[in-house]
Amino acid sequence: MKNKLGLTYFIVIFFSFTALSQSLPDKEIVKAFLKSKTYIVFDVGMFSSYNFYIKDVIEKEWTVTPFEFISYSEFDSKRKESKSSFLVLTDVVFTGDKSQTVYNFLNLVLGGNYQSIDNMPDIINFPLSVSGQDEDLYVYKLSSIIRFIQNHVLMLKQQPELCGKNIEEIYRIKKTGFDDKTFYFLKDELAPEINSVNNIKSFFPYSVKITGKEEIEKAITERAKNVIFLHKVGSSEKSGNKQCFVILLGADDSDIYFYSHHKISKREGDFLTKKELLKIAHVR
Repeated sequence: MKNKLGLTYFIVIFFSFTALSQSLPDKEIVKAFLKSKTYIVFDVGMFSSYNFYIKDVIEKEWTVTPFEFISYSEFDSKRKESKSSFLVLTDVVFTGDKSQTVYNFLNLVLGGNYQSIDNMPDIINFPLSVSGQDEDLYVYKLSSIIRFIQNHVLMLKQQPELCGKNIEEIYRIKKTGFDDKTFYFLKDELAPEINSVNNIKSFFPYSVKITGKEEIEKAITERAKNVIFLHKVGSSEKSGNKQCFVILLGADDSDIYFYSHHKISKREGDFLTKKELLKIAHVR
């Protein structure tokens, strides 16, 4: 089955492999979601950093529907409720990947009398990390991700003609200039040939700052105006069919300015690549 990016994958949930068959949401699914109560499903890990952060973020940021927190076991019993929706972590394995690398995704799905989670209408999904990586790599970005998810749903309500398009098609790149923006990058998430400001400035006409996680977290928390930060998901290993997701989010508006993915290889590693940055450089 195809996911929102046209990549084939399987969800690993309830400790088994099940084929993902969610389709792109139509306007009726969006309307049904906006009338639902959303259950925020905690991770199964008792000491998960995700659980701590998601509770705090949802209580501060979630406004689009009423909400309640539930455990993973409660999700299995409640998921057939037609007036319910769920924000739930799922594990994804891409077919063709001999290494069977598992990716953590955040899925917003609609409840109903469906055989399994694979058949539940998927409103949006968002890659968080590769399974087994430290949750600290992404949890500090959750407030921006949650704001984006809500903004995305409201956009689909206002522009139903976008309901049939996948997330990468919608957010591939902003067709507006970035003259007033500053791009915040972590050095180890940049390809070697672009891991310094001088190297980037040789072809990139916009403001760039290579900084640390703490400053990016501060920008997200304070919704720093005109700051765009990188959310990168991938594995440093080059075997199999591993994917690297590259997403640029606004710290103030939580909008996606660029969404891309590439296969990890000797030519394109687990980084934001020069090729991807060049696509942004050409937007004037």
